[in-house]
Amino acid sequence: MAVVTSALIAAAVTAASAAAAGLSTYAIIGLAVASFAMNQYQASAQRRAEKKMRRSLSSLDEGRNQSVRQSIEPREIVYGVVRKGGFYALIEQTEKRYLHIVLVLATHKVFAIKNIFLNDEIITESQLDASGNVVAGKFSSKVRIKKYLGTDTQSTDADLLAAGIADINSNFRLRGCAYIYVRLDYDQNVFPSGIPNISADVWGKECFDPRTSTVKFTTNPVLYLYDFLTNTRFYGKALPIGDIDTASFISEANICDAIVNTKTVTLTVSAVDIVANSFSFADATIGLQTGDRVQINSTGSMPAGLVAGTNYYAIVDCTRKSPSVRLSSSLNNALAGTAIDISSAGSGVITIIKNGEPRYSANGVFDTATTDAEIISKLCSSFKGNIFAPGGYWYVRAGSWNAPTVSFNEDNFVEGITLNTKISRSDRFNGVRGTYISPLHDDQATDYPFIKSAGYEAEDLNSRILADFDLPFTTRSQTAQRLAKIHLLENRRQISLSVTVDLSGLKVQAGDIVNISYARYGWVNKTFRVECWTLTTLGDPVPALVAKLELREIDANVYVFDELTEEVIPNKPPSTTLSSAFAVEPPTGLTLFAGETELDVSGDGTVISRIKTVFTAPSNSFINNYEIFWKEDVSANWLIETIPNSASPIATFLVPVIDGKNYQVKIRSVNQLGVKSDFTAISNITVIGKSAPPDNVTSFTVQQNGGVVIFKWVAVINTDLAGYTIKYGSTSATWAELKTLTEVTRGTNVTSADVPPGVHKFAIKARDTSGNESVSEITQIIEVTNSNDIIDVAEEWGHWNSAMWPRNCLRLRQNGGSAEGIILTGWNPSFLKNPNFAIDRFSVFVAFKKEGNPDGNGKIIFGNISASSRYGFGFYYDSASRLVAVTRSQTQQYAITISDVSWANDGKIAFIHISFDGTQLIMKELLSNTILGTDNTISAVTPTLTYDLVIGKGEATSSTGVAFKGQIACIAVWNKNKTDDEVLSLDDDNLEFLTSFSKDNGSIFLDESGKNVPMNFTGGLTLVNALNDPQYFFNNSASKNFIKNPLTGDLICEDSILAGANDNHAVFDNYIQSPFTQYTYVTPEKDLGFKNNVRIWNSYNLVLFPNQSQPKSSIELDHKDLGGIYDGYENWSIGFINDRFFKTKFNLDGSFGLGYLTSLKNVYDLEERTESGSVSIAAGGTVITFAKQFHRLPVEVKITPQGSSALLATYENLTVNSVKINLFNSSGTSVAGTASYSVTGV
Repeated sequence: MAVVTSALIAAAVTAASAAAAGLSTYAIIGLAVASFAMNQYQASAQRRAEKKMRRSLSSLDEGRNQSVRQSIEPREIVYGVVRKGGFYALIEQTEKRYLHIVLVLATHKVFAIKNIFLNDEIITESQLDASGNVVAGKFSSKVRIKKYLGTDTQSTDADLLAAGIADINSNFRLRGCAYIYVRLDYDQNVFPSGIPNISADVWGKECFDPRTSTVKFTTNPVLYLYDFLTNTRFYGKALPIGDIDTASFISEANICDAIVNTKTVTLTVSAVDIVANSFSFADATIGLQTGDRVQINSTGSMPAGLVAGTNYYAIVDCTRKSPSVRLSSSLNNALAGTAIDISSAGSGVITIIKNGEPRYSANGVFDTATTDAEIISKLCSSFKGNIFAPGGYWYVRAGSWNAPTVSFNEDNFVEGITLNTKISRSDRFNGVRGTYISPLHDDQATDYPFIKSAGYEAEDLNSRILADFDLPFTTRSQTAQRLAKIHLLENRRQISLSVTVDLSGLKVQAGDIVNISYARYGWVNKTFRVECWTLTTLGDPVPALVAKLELREIDANVYVFDELTEEVIPNKPPSTTLSSAFAVEPPTGLTLFAGETELDVSGDGTVISRIKTVFTAPSNSFINNYEIFWKEDVSANWLIETIPNSASPIATFLVPVIDGKNYQVKIRSVNQLGVKSDFTAISNITVIGKSAPPDNVTSFTVQQNGGVVIFKWVAVINTDLAGYTIKYGSTSATWAELKTLTEVTRGTNVTSADVPPGVHKFAIKARDTSGNESVSEITQIIEVTNSNDIIDVAEEWGHWNSAMWPRNCLRLRQNGGSAEGIILTGWNPSFLKNPNFAIDRFSVFVAFKKEGNPDGNGKIIFGNISASSRYGFGFYYDSASRLVAVTRSQTQQYAITISDVSWANDGKIAFIHISFDGTQLIMKELLSNTILGTDNTISAVTPTLTYDLVIGKGEATSSTGVAFKGQIACIAVWNKNKTDDEVLSLDDDNLEFLTSFSKDNGSIFLDESGKNVPMNFTGGLTLVNALNDPQYFFNNSASKNFIKNPLTGDLICEDSILAGANDNHAVFDNYIQSPFTQYTYVTPEKDLGFKNNVRIWNSYNLVLFPNQSQPKSSIELDHKDLGGIYDGYENWSIGFINDRFFKTKFNLDGSFGLGYLTSLKNVYDLEERTESGSVSIAAGGTVITFAKQFHRLPVEVKITPQGSSALLATYENLTVNSVKINLFNSSGTSVAGTASYSVTGV
C-alpha cells in the first residue's frame, strides 16, 4: 500500500486516495525501506539498512534543505531562488528494487525546479534525458526524476501511474503543489546510507508586478510584500487592491531593483557550451547569483554575441558542485531565464567579472504556521523597509535616501518641542552582527562580517555593544553588510524630536524625510524621518486641527556604502553646528610613524600594524578632545578616532591599517561646546608594519649528542616574531634548496631533532607571523656520525639512471621523393618573438652521429640559410671533416669550427646543447661541458623572428614536406650507411623528436602513454612508429609526472601541457610553464628478509631550475609484514619501524619551486647486538641456531671450551641464522663437551 500523507494531500490536492489514510506514515515508510533493500541483503544486512534509513529519515526535520515525513505539514511558500527539501507525499517500493518517492516542494505553482540534490550530490538538468532518467554522473541509470511545477491542470505522472502502486490512480495529481517524483533503483554502492535526503533548487512563486501589470518570477522583496498582502488563496492578508497604495509599491520596487556597485569578483571560465549558451567554471562554488551585473572579457577572441566591457546580467543555473552561468541583456531577462545566444565559444582565457547587484533582493521560505506579522517583518528585513497602514490604507518605504521636499521651522511650530539627544544605553549599540542565508554554504544560515565602529565604541566608554540582526531572506553577503550598516547608523542617529505643527503637517506621512530648521539648536535644514504622524486638535474654546510629529534624525550618509571597503563604517553623522564667537585652534606638529616599533600584540598573540600619531596641543585651555581622521589614500571614506585632551606631546595609535598601503591623516580640535577647528594639513605615510622581515639570527651552534642533534641560537628581538625555521641539506645547497628540519615558536632558542648521518649544512632564519623570513641565514656544517651498522642502502638513482631518451619519442622516416632533405617550414615559436625570460629558456638538444663523407651529408640547419632568412643556426661537416657550428645574422654567416668534440658510444654520437639566454646563442658539448662557440649578433628583442627547420642533405630550395609549428625539445639525426644496431636499433634516416608536436594540416601528436595518433603527411614523409618501450617512462602507476633527462638519467619535472600549434608552452627541462599539481616517484619495494625493528633514514638531492625558490618536497614511507598489506604512506625523515617490506615515495608540490632529482637514498641500519650462551657440543660438532636472525653475517664469533675434555674450540658454516661449533682434544680429535659462545652482529 502506498504511503500517502492523507491530511496533507487532502489540503493540497484536488483528490487523493482515501485508502491511503488508513496506514501510518512511519510504519509504511519502514516497510518500503525493507522491501527496497530485500533484493540486496540477507536478513541481518536488511535489518542494518532499515535502521540506518530510519535514522536518516528521523533527522530530516532539521534545516530547510531537509525533507521530512509527517502526517500534517504546514503549507510552504517559496519566494525567489531557494535550495530546499520538502515533505513526502509518497514512499513506496515495487519489484523489490524500485523506491518511488513523491516530494512536495511548495504548495503553490513555482516558476522552475532546477538542480536536484541527493544528500549533497548534485544532479543538474543537463544530466537528465527527456524522460527524466539520469544519464550521467554517480546516479546514471539509477535515478529517474520528474518535475511538476504545481499548475492547476497537471495530471498524474504516467510513469508513476504505470508503476502499479496501490492507491495511485489518475486522481493523484497534486494540483497546486510543486513536486518531484523520484524513482530510485537500489544499489548499495550508490546508496550506501539508505534513502538519501532529497532537495532541489526551486525558483519560487511568480508574483504580480504592478509596474507592468504582469505576473512573473522575481526576487524583489517589495513585490513579495505586495503578493502577501493581496493573496487570497490560502495565505496572506487578502487585502483589496483599493486598500493598497500601489504607487508606493512601484517606487520602492524600483529602488530594490536598482543596481549598486560591488567589489569586483573575477571568475575564470573553464568551458563554453554554445548549445546551452552557458559558461562553466572549475571552481566548486561561485559567488554569483541570478541578477548580478557582470562583464565578460577574453585574452583571445570573445564568444560571438557578447562584447567585452559591456554590462550583462547573470542567470545562475547552478552555484555549487558544477557551477554554470548564462548571460542576459537585462535584469528582467535574467529573472525570466532569457539568455543571450552564443554562436561561437571564443578563444583565450575567458573571465566573467561581477561588478554589481540589485540593491535589495530576497530569497526564502515561510509556512502558514507563521504569523502574518512575522512574515511581514522577515520580508521587510531584506530591504530595511517599513510598512504603514494609517486608516487601513497600506503603503511601503524601502531603506534608501529620499531627499526631503517639505521643511518646517519655528513658524510652523504651534507648541514647544520635546528634544531627546540620546537614546538609552540599553537601546544603543556600536556594532551589528547576524546571519544571512548563503548559497555558498548550501543555503544555510551563515555569519556575515560584523559591522563595527571604533568611534562609536569610544563614545560608549570603549565598550563594544553588539546588536543581533538576522536576515532570513537575504542571500548576498554585501547586501547583508549594507543592511547591517544601515541598521547601525540609524541607531546612532540618536536625536529624536516631538513637535506639533500647523496644517502644513498634512503634507507628510510616516516614513517621509523632512527638513527642520531651529535657530536655538543651530539647525538649518537638519534632516529627520517622520516616525509617527497623528492628526489632532489644539486650542480652547475653538480647537484647531494640527499634526503631531514624532521625528528621528537621519541623513544621506546612512545609506552610502563603499564597495571597495565593505566593512568600513563611514564618518559619524555631522554634529550640530552651534553659533559661537570662539575660534578653536588646530593642533600643530603632526608626525606619523608606522614601522616595526609601532607594532602591537593582542591578547591572543595576533600582531597588529598601527600608525602612531604625535602632535602638539594648541594653547586653548577649553579644548576637550581631538578627532583624528585617517584613510587609505585611494579611499573616499575617512575613519575617525576621538582622543581626550592631555599634556603635549599627545600620542595615539590608529587601527586598522594595512601593510604597504599609503595613508592620509588629518586632525582637528574640539572644544567643550563641540566647536571644531580647521583640519591640519594632510600628512601621508606608508605603513611598513609587518612587511619588514625579522632580524637575522646572529649566533647559531649545532652539536651532535648521541642519536640527536642539538641546536642553540641567540633569539632575535622583534615584536612581530612567529618563531624560527631550521633547515638542512648538502653543503652547497642554497636556503631554498635546503629541506625544512623543524619550525619552532617564538620564545624558543634551543631544540633538537633526529638527523640522518652525513655531512650536512644546517641553517636558521627567524620567521614572522606573515611568513616573512630573515634576509640572511646563519649556517653551520657538521658531520652527523652513525654508530649503527648499516643493513642495506637503496640508491634509487640506479633505478632510473642511464643515457636514455624520455618518453613520447616520435620516429619519422623519409621514403625518398624529390626533396633533397626533410623540410619543416614556418617554425615560428612565439616565445622567441619577444624574449623576456632568463638564461637557458630556449634549448635544443642535438644527438649527432659522426659518420658519412665530408660532402655536406648530415647537415642540421635551424633556419633556412637562403638570403631571405633573417637568423639561423645549426651544424654541418666541412670539407676537412670538422663539425662546424653555424649561425646566420641577416646576410652574413658565422662558422665556429669544432676540432675536439667528445664522442659517446664508441665515436658514434655527440650530444650538443644549443641555448639562447636572451642575449647570445651558446653552443655547448654536453659530455665534456665545453662551450663550442657563441653568437651575440642575434637580437633579444627582434619581433619578427621566423625559422625554417631543414634537416637532411644539402640545402633544399622548396618547401616540400609538411608545415609544423611548435617547440623542439630534443632532436637525434643520423646519416645514411649505418646499421640498425648502432644506436637504439633505429632504422636508416630516422629522426627522433623527443617532445610532442602539432602541425597546421593533419596532426602529429603523442598521448601520455607514448602511443602514436594517426597522422597525414605529404612529400614522402611517413610515420614509422612511436617508441613504446618501458625504459623510457615509469610503468609504476604510483610514480607520475617525472621524465628522465636523456643524458644524465635525472628525474625532471614534466610540463602538464603538450606543445601545440601557436602555443607558448616550452617543454624543456628548465622551463615548466604549466606544472603538474603533484610530482611523485615511488621506489621499488625493499625486502629486508624478515620483520625487525630497524632504523630507516633517507636523503635526496633536488636541484632547482633557474629562477625557482622555496620548493615543497617530502618523503613518505609505507611498510608491511609478509602477507600483510600496505596501509598508507606517512611522512618520514628518520626513525624506527618494526616491519619487513618498505616502499618510499618522493613528493614535489608543483605549485612551489620546480627542479630535477639527481639522487634518492634509503638507508636501513641497527645497533649491533650480541647473542651468547653455554651449550653442549656433540662429537663431530653441533649447529647452534640463533634466537633471532641477523640481517648480515655476524662480524664477531667467540667460542670458549669449558672443562678439561676439550682444549680447542672452532666454528664453521656461519650464516645469519646459525653457526656450527666443534670441540677438539689435544690430539686433534673431535670430542663432545661444553662450550660458551658469543655472536655479535646486526
